[in-house]
Amino acid sequence: MDKYVMAASAELRAAQARARLSDLALAELADIPVTTLRRYLKGSRDTPVSALLKIAEALNITPGRLLDAAAEQIKES
Repeated sequence: MDKYVMAASAELRAAQARARLSDLALAELADIPVTTLRRYLKGSRDTPVSALLKIAEALNITPGRLLDAAAEQIKES
């Protein structure tokens, strides 16, 4: 899989864990089907900007924070 997609999905999972939200709860807050969210979280599907914005809002963080953390993961690998 693409290293960028994997880094972004890893950061989404980490942010979700910090927020202590289940897949279902996060999907409902972000207004995204849970099956689609799970694909983003696994890295099996690239997360479009519109979905990233919704997920970040649901997690109460900025999209930039998610992307910065993903970029750091890529640098470290």
